[in-house]
Amino acid sequence: MKNVYTILFSIISIACLVAAGCNPSISPVFLIAAGILLSVIAIRKNIFWNIAIAVISTVLIYALTIRHTIYILIPIGPALASIGIYYCNRFKLSLRNTLLTASIGYLMQFAAFFVIEQVFHDRNIISEFINDMRDSILNGLYLLPSALLDQGVTIDVGIIKNYVKLYNTFFDASLIVAPSLLIIYCGIFSYVTIYSVKRIFAKDNVFNYFESFSVFRTPIFLFTVFVIMYAVQATSNIPDINLNAMGIFSNISILIGFYIIVCGLSTIDFFLRKKFIKLWQRLAFYIPFAMLMSGMSVAAIPFINPILLLFLVGITDCFFDFRKLRLRL
Repeated sequence: MKNVYTILFSIISIACLVAAGCNPSISPVFLIAAGILLSVIAIRKNIFWNIAIAVISTVLIYALTIRHTIYILIPIGPALASIGIYYCNRFKLSLRNTLLTASIGYLMQFAAFFVIEQVFHDRNIISEFINDMRDSILNGLYLLPSALLDQGVTIDVGIIKNYVKLYNTFFDASLIVAPSLLIIYCGIFSYVTIYSVKRIFAKDNVFNYFESFSVFRTPIFLFTVFVIMYAVQATSNIPDINLNAMGIFSNISILIGFYIIVCGLSTIDFFLRKKFIKLWQRLAFYIPFAMLMSGMSVAAIPFINPILLLFLVGITDCFFDFRKLRLRL
């Protein structure tokens, strides 16, 4: 029966990878699904199944797609991530190390995209992607006044100019911090993959040695590095600090800031677990809370929003240790 499931999972994995390769706009969903299935196959069988599935998917993508052949690299991410998860389970590595390993696997796919396009075709696909988004949004803004005028509605051109300036600033910043955003993107992929695999193998005690998410906390030295990075960026007008250095500092700050936010969520999760044991019960609290706080930040109190609150909770717990985790060490 296990062989039947393995074959079925293999077929679905190939279908997901081919779908991701033929339609990159919806690839994230299929990549996560493929990563989960390939991890299950690796743990049930061995990594050679994963390699075979990746090769078959690559051949099918090459045969079916009429797009650039770069999309044949799509199976690399889920395949490497699942192999990493397999070895992490085999050697009983911690949740943090497993997350890091799987994230590197997913990142290798995007790194391969970038290097091949940059070296062989002299294209920066990250810049092109962000600039395409910029052009699409700005073109819509430029057409908005005439579209509204056709409906008998007038709009102040100054408002449009302000939005154009705002979006230009946003996309310029996105070009600088794209590496850190991509790492966070792959980290979220990895967490969803690992958590799903853990749930699938719940009866087999796979990953039962993982530390709980609710014990993640921000080390003081990490917060210190964040403050230093932020201070350096605040002095960005100093001539001796070049643009490349500022880009590095910005990316490091975003990664540390994201980890602090995760630790803030971990702190809240720690106390919610005492009242709501089931995950769906905690999600039933998180989602309305996030929506409420987002509505408040837009409507009345701009400096209060879920992200900022989680960030402040993560920093506060760093010093006051609300969960008394230091005493357990």
